[in-house]
Amino acid sequence: MVRAKRERRLMLRYALVVVGFLVILGVAVAVKMLLG
Repeated sequence: MVRAKRERRLMLRYALVVVGFLVILGVAVAVKMLLG
């Protein structure tokens, strides 16, 4: 059970990293489109 909880925490951290990367990528694309 401890291992499952640890894996879930790692998955949550990985998901947060992916979401953060997508947000940064989206902001970069929006800025590039706004600047033309």
